[in-house]
Amino acid sequence: MASYYKKCGNNRAVCIGSMDRLISLKTRVIQTPDGSSVDYSESFSTLASEWAAVKSLSRGPIFLDGTNIAKQATHIFMIRYRSDVDAEIWIDLDSVYYDVLNVEDLDEKNEFLFLYAVKRGGTSIPINQV
Repeated sequence: MASYYKKCGNNRAVCIGSMDRLISLKTRVIQTPDGSSVDYSESFSTLASEWAAVKSLSRGPIFLDGTNIAKQATHIFMIRYRSDVDAEIWIDLDSVYYDVLNVEDLDEKNEFLFLYAVKRGGTSIPINQV
């Protein structure tokens, strides 16, 4: 007689073959104003390039940032685990910025990360860096 085992829980997995998009993980650096200006300057420095699987969301989860502003995720980027990735990271994919809202370590196994992000827009438009 055949045995049947019911597997409980939400089984989520990442297929390595679906990681077909090369993204740049970026950190935003904010410099204090110099003597001739009162404005802070911003620039991005590249932390690393990673292969990722990208999933678009029609109605993604809503996250609150540190100032209680709600933002709805528009994309999920699935990458291999990195210990230096947090919600302060930005993603550059095909010259479009994505602001990471939340980072999830898939099943707490330190194998894959789910980066929930909101699409900001083209890298050539300065307002998309805020």
